[in-house]
Amino acid sequence: MKHRRKQPDPPRPGDAATVSTNAVLPPSAGKTYLQFWTLSGVIFVLLILRHPESVTHPQFWAEDGSVFFRWQLLHGLKTCLFQPHNGYLCVAQRLAAAFASWFPVYYVPLVYAICSAAAGAVCCSLFVLPMFRHILQSDRVRMAVCILMATAPRANELLGTLVNVPWYILIGGTLLVFRAEPEPTADSKPNSMKRATHAIGWGLLGLLFALTMPVLIICVPFCVWRIVKDWSPSRMYEVCLTAGLALQLWLFFSSEQPPADGRVDMLIAAVFAGFIYRAVMTTMAGFQLAMIPAASKWMSLPLLVLIATVVWLTTLWLKSDAKDRRKVEIALYLAGSSILITLGGRNVFSVFADINNFKVTELERYFFMASCIFIFLMALSMEKLLRGRHEPLRIAALTATVAVGIALNFHIPPLTDMHWKSGAALIQQRLDRHEIGPGHPPIVVPILPDGWVIFLD
Repeated sequence: MKHRRKQPDPPRPGDAATVSTNAVLPPSAGKTYLQFWTLSGVIFVLLILRHPESVTHPQFWAEDGSVFFRWQLLHGLKTCLFQPHNGYLCVAQRLAAAFASWFPVYYVPLVYAICSAAAGAVCCSLFVLPMFRHILQSDRVRMAVCILMATAPRANELLGTLVNVPWYILIGGTLLVFRAEPEPTADSKPNSMKRATHAIGWGLLGLLFALTMPVLIICVPFCVWRIVKDWSPSRMYEVCLTAGLALQLWLFFSSEQPPADGRVDMLIAAVFAGFIYRAVMTTMAGFQLAMIPAASKWMSLPLLVLIATVVWLTTLWLKSDAKDRRKVEIALYLAGSSILITLGGRNVFSVFADINNFKVTELERYFFMASCIFIFLMALSMEKLLRGRHEPLRIAALTATVAVGIALNFHIPPLTDMHWKSGAALIQQRLDRHEIGPGHPPIVVPILPDGWVIFLD
C-alpha cells in the first residue's frame, strides 16, 4: 500500500516567507478590503471623537467658508475648480464643496467635516495594506501605526476642516509612491482593457493628489526613479503626480507671493526646532507640556531631547542593514523637507527660529507629516529592539512612547460659537429668493477663527 506524501502547509500572508523586498503576494482581496475599510471606519470614528463639536455644532473654519463655500455659491464648480487659491490649486476641496452644495446651507459645514474625517481616515489607513509589508513586515504593527498617526499628533487645525485635508493627502500620497507591486500569479493573463483601466485610475489619483497638495513635490525624485527603474501601468500615478506638481510649482511662482527672507541659517534652525518641539516632544508629551520649556526659556530640556534624538536615530541607522538604512534616510528626508518647504514657502520660519514667539504659534499642520514619520521611526526601532518578540509587546511599547501625547492632544477644546445657525438662515433665505449677487445687498457672516467672515456680494 502506497502512502501519499503529506504536502507542507502553504505560507500565510503575514509570514516572513511571503514577503519580498520588491513585491508582495496578492492576499485574499476580500480579506484585504475588509481589513482596510474596517480600520478606516475605526479611524473615522476616532477623528470625530477628537473633535465631536464638528458634527454636533458644525461651523465653518477660515477658507472653508470665505473661499470654498463662497466661490461655490457664487460661481459654481465649472468656474472655480481650477481657480488657484494662495498660489496653488485646491481641486479636492473644490469637489467637496460642490458635493456639499447639494445640501441646505446650514448643513454645509457638517458635510465638510464628514468629508475631512473620511479623507483623513482613508489616508491614515493606507499603511495597513499588504503593499507596504516591505516597509514594516507586521500587519498588526502597521495597523497600530495607522491608529497612532490619527490620534497622537496635535491636529486642532486639521480635524473637521476642509481647507486642511491636503495634509492628510500628503501622508496618503507619499505612501503610495513607496508601494510595492503584487507579484503576478501563474494564471494571470494580460488584458489590454484592464491595463488601460488600471493606468487611468492610478493617473487620475495622482492628478487629484498633485492638484490638491503641492508639498508632495518632495516625492518627485522618487517618482522619477520609479518611472525609470520599473515601468508598469500603475506608474501612471507617478507620471501624473509629477506633471500635476510641475503645474502647481509654476502657478506658485507665477502668483504674487511675499518675497522670501534669505536667512538660510534661520530656516535650518526652524526646521530643527520645529522637528524637536512639534514632531517629537509634542507627539510624545502633548502640546501644552512641550511648550513649557519654550515659555520658560529652558533651553537645556529641548537640547537634551535633540541630543537623545540624534543618538537614537544614529543607533537605529548603525544597527540596521542596508535596506532599513534607506528607510531611515528616506523618512528623515521626508520629515525635514516637508517642514522646510512649508516654512520656507510661506515665509514663516523666522517665528519658529525665535524661542520667544515659538510657543504662541500654532500651524501644527506644517509638522503633521514629520509627526507621523516620527511614529514610523519609533515602530521601526521597536521592530529592531524587540525582534522575535510577540507583536503585542512591540505594539504596547510603541503606544507607550506616545501615550501621554495621545492623552493630551486627543481632545480639541470647544470653539467659539459664531452663531452659524442664524447666518445660515440668512444666506438660505436670500438664496431661495435669488437675492445673492450683483444688484443685491451684501451679506457678511462671521466664521471661525475670530476675524474671518463670509462676504457675499
